[in-house]
This record gives sequence, C-alpha cells and structure tokens, in this order.
Amino acid sequence: MIKNILIAVLSVTLLAVVGFKLELFEFDLKDSRNYRDESISKRMTAVNKSAVINLATVIYNDEDKSFYTSALIEKGLELMVDYVNEKKGGIAGKKVVLNKIKVSGGNEQEYVASVQSLCSEKKMALCIAPYNSLLIPSVRALTHYAGIPLVSPLTVRSEKLPYLEDDNFSSIFIPLDTWISVFMNEAARNGVKRVLIISPENNSYGDIFSTALERYNNQKKNFEWLFRINYNDMLDEDLEYQLKLHVADYRFDAVFYAGTFKDFGALKTLLNQLNLKIPIYTTDELMEPKIVHDDYKYGLYVPFYELNPKIDESFKLFLREKKQDGELHVGIILAYMLVDYIKICIEDNGGVYSPKKITEDMNTLIEQFYKSDSNYKIEFIRNKIAKE
Repeated sequence: MIKNILIAVLSVTLLAVVGFKLELFEFDLKDSRNYRDESISKRMTAVNKSAVINLATVIYNDEDKSFYTSALIEKGLELMVDYVNEKKGGIAGKKVVLNKIKVSGGNEQEYVASVQSLCSEKKMALCIAPYNSLLIPSVRALTHYAGIPLVSPLTVRSEKLPYLEDDNFSSIFIPLDTWISVFMNEAARNGVKRVLIISPENNSYGDIFSTALERYNNQKKNFEWLFRINYNDMLDEDLEYQLKLHVADYRFDAVFYAGTFKDFGALKTLLNQLNLKIPIYTTDELMEPKIVHDDYKYGLYVPFYELNPKIDESFKLFLREKKQDGELHVGIILAYMLVDYIKICIEDNGGVYSPKKITEDMNTLIEQFYKSDSNYKIEFIRNKIAKE
C-alpha cells in the first residue's frame, strides 16, 4: 500500500518536473524566435535607412597557405565591390562597403567570435562566410539568431545540419550532388565497383562529401560495395588496424579519399604497406596547396572545376584597368557571382532590403545557375593535383 502511494507520488512529481522543463523549453524557443524577429526588424530598418550597403566577411590570414582559395576569393570580393561602386552605381544607388576581419586559419573560436562581432551590428546587410566547412554549424546558428543572411562562397550544405525555421544559409559553391554524379560516372567508366571511403571524422568538407556519397549510392546503387572507414589522425594505429581488418575481405578496386593534401603522403605510405595497388579518387580539397603533379603510379584522380557565369564585358575591362586582366580565376568568379546575386536580390525587390527575401531569391538564383550544364564543368584528371 505504502509502496503504491510512493510510486504514485514519484510519478506525479516526475510529470510535474518534465512538464515544467518542457514549458521552459517552449519559452526558450519562443524567446529565441522573438529575439530573431526583433533582430530582423531592426536590421531591416537600419540597412534601409543607411546610405551604404554593408557586407561582412571574416577571412583567413594570407600567410596561411592551406587556405589558398579563400585568399583568391578575398581579392575577388575587393575587386567586385570596387567594380560595383565605380561602374554600376553601387547597389540600388548605395555604395557597397566590405567590412572585413582577418583571423588565423586554425583558430575556430576567433573566427566565430569575429563573425559575431560583425553581425551584432544591425547595419550589416549580409555575412559572407565561412570558408571552411567545419565552421558551418556554428556560423549558421549564430547568424540565424542574429537575423542576417549568410552566404558561403566555398562550402556546401551538410545533411547533418539541424533544421532551422526560415533558414538563412546559402552557398554559391557547386552542390554536392553535382560533384558526386560526376565522380560516379568517372568511376563507372574506369570499371570501379567496390569503393573504400577513407574520410576524416570532423564535419569537414570531406566528411560531408562522404556522407552524401553514401546516401546517393543507397538511392542509385551505382557501386556493388561502398565501405567507409573514418579517422581522426592518419597516423593513428586504429586506422591501420581497420584497414588491415577489412581490405582483404572486400577486394576493393578504388579508394575514395576525403581528406586534405596534408595527410596524403601518410595515406600513400599506408596503402603501400598494405600492398593495396588501386587508384585513389579525391575531393577537390586535395588541390590546396597548388602543386603540379603527383607520382602515385596506380592512378590519382582529382576533380577540376570551371564556373562560367555570364560576366559583363565592363567587368573584364575594369580588371584590365586595375591591371588584373590575367586568368579569371575561381576566386574572382565566385566573388563576381556572389556580389552580383546580392545586387540582383536587392534591386529586384525595389531597392528594399529584406533578409528573408534575400535568402529565398539567392537560393533561387543559385539553383537556376547549376541547372544548366553549360554554366560549369567538372572533370577528374589523372595524376594532376593543380594546374600551374
């Protein structure tokens, strides 16, 4: 009898505690939504009243050569902002200002803190970031809360990202499904049927790519077998153990390596020790830093990409005026697309700034661009990592 009473009392108490916590959770969600709505409203007012269009970006220091492409984009953004101001009358008649903070490449906390510092200012119309896939979750959450559109020139959307109501994130870069489709077609031409994925386990671009590749193959069944091994450190004995355990059983005929150039030498050594004489396919991250070729004799396949947006002839003339009339490298092209799309989004809305509308229209423009095969080119090239 007493036992039953105690159980009943404990049950009621537990329900009360759970109910209280749920109410607090709902209150926090409501409070968060209210803050974000208030931030959006204040940002709209500040930006629309401002005499200039303020763009925010946090970039990596030039000395950090592992972020070579982001340095090219930084230069491209500076040129494109100057071009829009000098030749196009700004955006909706307003001068464009690029507000920039530079941080060291390996300091994630400094990067996120710098994004927060810039985006807390309600005068900022849009944040251009991040340049590293590892930072997407934190930067996306922070800018979403601050009510500012986030556009990345060099990362992609991860399937692991949590749902956000009125998501503020866009990416100019080539969508994952496009990369994966080209890789699968290339592998099929080379008779590849059983693939070993070796991927870092850290929400990096390679990790995101590998997860999407697994999902895509589950749907399309392109490969007979797709087996994934993750690593935190290429020199970790556990990775060697996992490879020894599975390589003999599955008779792989290709490796898909999702890491960076930094670990590539250790990977080749490991494969040689295992007498695994099969080709390696990689993500585009192996293109940094720039080198001309590699001597991996069993075949190293690295993707190259070209983007071909319609570039105004006046911009090409502007580059010549600025003595920047060499090759239209990827940094300039991505910056051109990004700033041009921002200009279109605001001017097509009658010059009125609206954070939600910018994200919606930006995603539409990006989707339309990648629907046409003539706008881009991707190919896998054997035994070359980057063009001279």
